[in-house]
Amino acid sequence: MTSQYDSFKQIILEFISGKKYEPVGEKKLFSKLKIDTKFHEICKQILKDLLDSKVIVFKRKQYLLNKPAKEVMTGVIRVHNKGFGFVVLDHPGGYAQDIFIPKHLTENAVDGDRVEVEVDPDSGSVKGPEGKIIGILERARTHVGATLHHFETPKKVYAYSPLMGTGKMIVVTPRKLSVVGDRVILKMTSWGDENSPPHGEIAHYLGSINDPSVDINSAIEEFDLRNVFSPEAIGEAATWGTEPPKADLKKRTDLTKLTTVTIDPETAKDFDDALSLTVDEKGIFHLGVHIADVSHYVSIGTHLDTEARERGNSTYFPGRCLPMLPHELSDNLCSLNPNVIRLTVSVMMEFDGQGNLIKKDIIRSFINSAKRFSYEEAKEVLDGTIESPYKALLERMVNLCHLLKGKRFERGSIDFSLSEMVIVVDEKGQPQKTHKVEYDITHQLVEEFMLKANEVVAKHLADKGKQAVYRIHEEPSPTDQDEFYGMARAMGFTLPSKPTKQDVQMLFEKVKKTPYAHQLSVGFIRSMKLAYYSTENVGHFG
Repeated sequence: MTSQYDSFKQIILEFISGKKYEPVGEKKLFSKLKIDTKFHEICKQILKDLLDSKVIVFKRKQYLLNKPAKEVMTGVIRVHNKGFGFVVLDHPGGYAQDIFIPKHLTENAVDGDRVEVEVDPDSGSVKGPEGKIIGILERARTHVGATLHHFETPKKVYAYSPLMGTGKMIVVTPRKLSVVGDRVILKMTSWGDENSPPHGEIAHYLGSINDPSVDINSAIEEFDLRNVFSPEAIGEAATWGTEPPKADLKKRTDLTKLTTVTIDPETAKDFDDALSLTVDEKGIFHLGVHIADVSHYVSIGTHLDTEARERGNSTYFPGRCLPMLPHELSDNLCSLNPNVIRLTVSVMMEFDGQGNLIKKDIIRSFINSAKRFSYEEAKEVLDGTIESPYKALLERMVNLCHLLKGKRFERGSIDFSLSEMVIVVDEKGQPQKTHKVEYDITHQLVEEFMLKANEVVAKHLADKGKQAVYRIHEEPSPTDQDEFYGMARAMGFTLPSKPTKQDVQMLFEKVKKTPYAHQLSVGFIRSMKLAYYSTENVGHFG
């Protein structure tokens, strides 16, 4: 009897708990589960016991799982171009992550809208807690960028907007000379709903989709990027002048005697970080990672701070940059240009001959960078193609880089070494050619030193009991991992039935010089869970 009771209890609970369960009464429940009439009495007793223990509830003559009440919260939605979104809550409460909104539950909210979201506390998935949009509190914009896509009639044209996606074409009344491919700014007259499409009026033209010279200006308007600084922010930046005054140097450590260099892409407009490295008579490496001290110039609550928060980052286009700070700062005082004094925060580290960190210090400082290297130029110096007085410095950096990479490899790090394809455009924005940028040793040494500096700062904050933000990357699911292993085996690489992280490390060492390197690297990255930022350090897979 007990065995039958437990079996039917499990069957009933699994059915009622299922995602596709629609509430039903007793008779229909037994019918759907095809329970023989001789077992109805025992199942009635099970339902009574589940009700008494408040596992289920009986409402409107139907049985439902007794779920905790869903919370209604407010926040700003960020919509992915695939249609799903995340709501950044105004007051997160007990939620450490943003609220994931599936594509079919975004209603007609668009990126940046302030919304009401109903959060399902039991919905936790790899993407975090889930919810659905139940109301739009405030629209983020009145205009959107779009491209006229196709004419349904001479007086009715559908337009595609990157903001709305392909699932929400906008109905537009065309002007006299409108043609397919016109890039326009639309004034939205209706945002539509499930039963009707959004509508807009043409506010002004940007140009033709066939004219690459309008691409950047179109992107700026289409994605509502900020490309003009407020007069107040420009005024605050201008008050700092063009060189740090001597008074600003007094409480800082003078590191101008150190030989420091910057290594950045050829197209870089500003230089955020510089490196120095010496080796003493005992073979101890003295590494300095020097970061431009932007916080000296941007105080909380200033117009510069507000502008930087709104932008979030600098945005790079081919041949053009929308900086996070006015040029007086981004290209000058906050850029570690060569042969000028600049204020920095320096992470000073000492390593023994095996790459073990033996001493560290974090200081406010000022430096005078000796040389601005591009990755390509630094590689040519190392290869001996061109001469440079800094060759010995670069060679020391390569030696320490290999030691630190070895240490990271011991901890289970996976090295992809992905190359990058860059599109070269002319002054009109017309693509001319592609240029492959290899992830060579110059890129690796910069990354290795930056990783170590970040690690030192994070540990320093943790040891002091200070809250820090960590980039979290949890371990992939077994199913996603198995799919990747299957792909690798299909390409001819041998892996055990249950690969360890060391097996994966060795796989990527083997594939580096093969035609499969890029495909396998991308495949592995896709098998990983979404990364997110958290104040709780739960680790970073890979």
